[in-house]
Order: sequence, then structure tokens, then C-alpha cells
Amino acid sequence: MVKIFFVTLFVAALVVIHDYIVSHNLATGFELSELGWMIHTYLPGVEAALIRDIPLEMRQTYLAPVFETKTVKIVGYIGGYLLLFTAILKMIRGNSFLPEFMKRRIETKKMEKSPYGRHRYAKHKPIKYKRKD
Repeated sequence: MVKIFFVTLFVAALVVIHDYIVSHNLATGFELSELGWMIHTYLPGVEAALIRDIPLEMRQTYLAPVFETKTVKIVGYIGGYLLLFTAILKMIRGNSFLPEFMKRRIETKKMEKSPYGRHRYAKHKPIKYKRKD
């Protein structure tokens, strides 16, 4: 999950850097790019295929709002959904999505409060008792 978070953060940073460079080269004020502009500029074949294959009403209803959304927002949404999906899968499989040190910390607290047995992370050996006959 940490990898997904950092990859999402990295891609969002790349999008912001791209937008800064483009706005600097065009001598305009800094503005975040929209997904539609990115597709129009860098993927004209995809744009032509969308216009050719999807009816106008569906484009206006479903695609136009997505294409008018800022690219950084879309990257954030995709990353958030991936994080949520992996967290749910880990909970379903029974794995905790907490980092390893947090698991040990929680387990240690449980063991310290336990009235049974001895804490397994104790630094001294257990006391041995002998019966008197």
C-alpha cells in the first residue's frame, strides 16, 4: 500500500511539473491542465477514436465532465481508489494493512495486559519454582 501511495504521489508531482513547464514555455500564468487538453495535445489518435466511436449524447453526458476535470485530481482519485481497494482486499484476506512495526506494537500491548503467562518480549528469563516435598 505504501508503494501505491508513493507512485500516486510521484505521478501527481510529474503532472504538476509538466503543467509548470508548459505554462512557463507558453508565458502564461500557472494553471493545472485538464485531462481533455492532455488527450487532445498528446494523444490525438485516441481523441479521434473517441469522437468517431462514441455518440455525441454519451460524450456530452459522460466524457465531457471527466475531460474537464484537472489531471491531478484524476491521478488522486485513481490512487485513492487503488489504496481503498487494496485495503479492503487485505482485510478480506485477513492480513492487516498496518505496517509491521505497528502490528508488533499492538501485539506487545495485548501481551502486557494479558493476565496469563508472561510477556514474550521480556528481557529476563522466567522464574522457576520448585515444590517443597
